[in-house]
Amino acid sequence: MAGHFNIGPHPAWACQAIPHPDSAVELLQQGHIITSHILQMVIEVRHTANTRKMIIKRAKWLDTIIGKIDWDSHEAAVKHNKTLQYLSLCKIIHANYHTCSRDNKFYGLPHGCPFCDEKETFNHVFTCPSDHPSAFRAMAKDTLKEALSKLNTPKVLTTVLLHGIQQRTSLSPESKLTHAPTRGLMST
Repeated sequence: MAGHFNIGPHPAWACQAIPHPDSAVELLQQGHIITSHILQMVIEVRHTANTRKMIIKRAKWLDTIIGKIDWDSHEAAVKHNKTLQYLSLCKIIHANYHTCSRDNKFYGLPHGCPFCDEKETFNHVFTCPSDHPSAFRAMAKDTLKEALSKLNTPKVLTTVLLHGIQQRTSLSPESKLTHAPTRGLMST
């Protein structure tokens, strides 16, 4: 028995392999070395294609349209917000915000607007004619104007933004969006 035991080293004597200080591991993604943000890279690789498909389907865009979007600028514009604000912005941008109609679709709850009893859809959130939502939208628009002024935002950009907001919040269900009066004049 002792001979059998002595054939191999005692488990406590087993040395763990210590990597040599000169050794390194290189992680490559599409031929480029990843030096940091590994988790972010894995998430992007895993979810980007499905997210892209979902946006194309919901927005009814062609693949060529989504390819024209500057996603780095999009991310830089919204990423500095807190997580919940970031998620809310992304949901609004992609018309995926939670409404009573979505509650009705998934849980069978009433789909009426809490202010006017019309069907609360994503579009209705921005156009509800009731006093409380209208006053809140006006206050938010004034807050935006003040913030744009404090940031010394170019007048042409301020005009484009406020025109878009005005048009968006005054749409009737049969209306169609039109372009801002300054479309194509961003060089001024």
